[in-house]
Order: sequence, then structure tokens, then C-alpha cells
Amino acid sequence: MKLPSPLLVISVGFVLVSAVVLWRMERPAWISLSVKSASPAVQEQESRQPTDPQHLVGKPSARPEIEITLATIEAEQDPMRREEWMQLLAATTSDADLATAIAALQNGIHTELSTDLQLRLLRRWAGIDPAAAAGWTTRELSGEVRQEALGNIAIEWASRNLEKAIDWAKQLPAIDDQQNALLSTAYEAARTTPRQALALAVELLECPARDEAITHAATQWATVQPTEAAAWAIQITDESLREQVLAAIAIAWGDRDPVQAANLAVQSLSPGRLQDDAIISVVQHWVQTQPEAAAAWV
Repeated sequence: MKLPSPLLVISVGFVLVSAVVLWRMERPAWISLSVKSASPAVQEQESRQPTDPQHLVGKPSARPEIEITLATIEAEQDPMRREEWMQLLAATTSDADLATAIAALQNGIHTELSTDLQLRLLRRWAGIDPAAAAGWTTRELSGEVRQEALGNIAIEWASRNLEKAIDWAKQLPAIDDQQNALLSTAYEAARTTPRQALALAVELLECPARDEAITHAATQWATVQPTEAAAWAIQITDESLREQVLAAIAIAWGDRDPVQAANLAVQSLSPGRLQDDAIISVVQHWVQTQPEAAAAWV
């Protein structure tokens, strides 16, 4: 079999440019920003000290304070700087103010930016008190925002207590909520316990997202126990899913044992694109460390 010449793998590093922070926190939860392009009304608001959200529970005055802050961020034309401000705003809101801030955002004017901030704060809350964050989300949110929030909560919860996260996800009454939360839990579990992630993923309703989760977990397993992962994958009855998983395992196995990985691809995969891609990937890595052995195998 004639394979293409190995490609040179170029690693591109992403450089994080740290912008000069032009603003500072006046109180724990909400921030006054100085932006030249802001309107006079916004600039007038900047001169006032933001109200402490702890005193704004249930009061409408909390919403304008948050909306002024977000409007100031939205007025910034540089997307990198706007993202920097959003990250800092979400990170520096005090733990005690998270629930108040999230509720104020829910009761205010819904914009893309306010939804973004709400999801960031919800994920932080889930890292502190996942049960409370989950309870609020199921009561107050709907649609795509609800699904994204539930997925984030599942990830945070599973990273701290996998069994409790699974129990919570399984008891969600709506099937969409349940499947979404379990899928996110499986992805998080795959980082440390891929076999448990597989057991969880195979119970989900059949869909492309489930197949991707199974493939991901099997790949994670193959990085530490490739023989066991391959033996498990060979038993998959769905031919399309089996080939997808075996191809991913072969590629992951190639870093540890290219001979076994290449043989798995040749012997267990049907001729076609998946097999070709798996073999090429294994050989391309192989020639970087053992070029003579790779050439002999080809």
C-alpha cells in the first residue's frame, strides 16, 4: 500500500494579548467602566458608586445598574477588550452576590451580552453550589439558554462529585434536559473515568451527539488501556458506530504502539475513508519517531 509522504506538523501557539485594564471595581459585584465612546448619560452614571447588589434583592433598581454596566461594555468596539471585560466582570463578582446578580439579569432586558454574563455567573455558582444553581435554572430558564446552563452545571457538578451529578441528571423530568445533562456529565467523566463515561453514554438515546460522546470516551480510554478499549469497541453491534470508535482508538493507540494501532486499523476496519484516515494518521506519527520501522511496515 502506497501512502502519501508524511506532512510536517506545525504547532501554532495562540498568544494571549493582555490589554490594559481601563477600569476597576468600586464594589464587589458591579463595575464602573470608563469608555470614551460611551454616551453622556453613561458617563454620568459612571461617576456614581454602583449600588451593592446585596441590597437590591427584589428591587427594580438592581436591573438598571447591571444594564448600564453591560451597555458600557457593549459600546466597546474592540471585541478582545470587550471579552476581557466580560471575563473580569464574571470572575470578580463575589460569591455572595452570584445569585442576586443572576436573578437581576433574568428580570432585566434580555440581550446577547446579558445572557452571556448570566451563563458565566451560573457556571461559577454551579462550582460552589451545584444543587442551588440547578434548582434555579430548572425553575427560571427555558429554551437554548436553559440547555446550555444545564450542560455547564452538569460539567461543574461532575468534576466535583460524579455520582451526585449522575443522580441529579437522571431525575430531571424533561427528557431533553435529562439527555443534555447526562451527555455533558459523560464528557466530563471521560477525562478521569472513561469506562464510567462509556457506561453512561451508551444509555443515552441514539443520536449523533451520543455517538460522538461514546467515541470521545473510548478514545480517552485508549490513551491508557488501548487493548481493553479496542476489545470493548469490537463488541459494538452498530456497524457504523463500531467503525467510528475503532478508527478513533487506532489513532489514539498510535502514539504508544504504532504497530498494534496500524494492525487494528487494517484488520478491524472496512476498506474506505475511515480506514485510510486511521492508517495515514498512525503512520504519520510513526515516521517521526521510527522512520525505518514505519517504512518497513508500509
